[in-house]
Amino acid sequence: MMLLAVAAASGCGSGRTAPESRTQAPVPVLGVEGRVLGGSQADIPRAVAYRTDGDYADCVPVNLAPDGSLASYPAPSDISAASEPLPLVDGFLLDRRGIGPNTVFTRYTYRQYAALPQAPSQQQLLDSVIPGSRVNEMVVLPMTTAEALADTAAVNEYIRSRKGDMI
Repeated sequence: MMLLAVAAASGCGSGRTAPESRTQAPVPVLGVEGRVLGGSQADIPRAVAYRTDGDYADCVPVNLAPDGSLASYPAPSDISAASEPLPLVDGFLLDRRGIGPNTVFTRYTYRQYAALPQAPSQQQLLDSVIPGSRVNEMVVLPMTTAEALADTAAVNEYIRSRKGDMI
């Protein structure tokens, strides 16, 4: 349990004050006009690039339900260096964990979380949420995550070309 105290006290803190509630304003999500990569557009999981309101690239994300409770969170065994987002152009990150409009970030770093023998309780995870952390923008890319990882130059070009569409 000492690790939990260390994780809560260090790591991914932002110094922001806590919001009134854990609900958030809608996140702009840009769609894909896209290319077909084999099969139907709807059947292909698309890569997502996102931008946050702080430096949370090393912070483990969790997803909240509309009422502020936890909707989903990873097991420590689900976390590895391959889970961390990949930096892209203009502060965007390539998602490798399942980021969504209701994602917030915890004070647990990927390394700290992966070392835990079991997942923290839901209350411990909620208590570890960095106040005010959130996804500000999301771009659904016209490619899978594997394709995005293999060609980050194309991802960066796509993000730059969409710049005028972003809020």
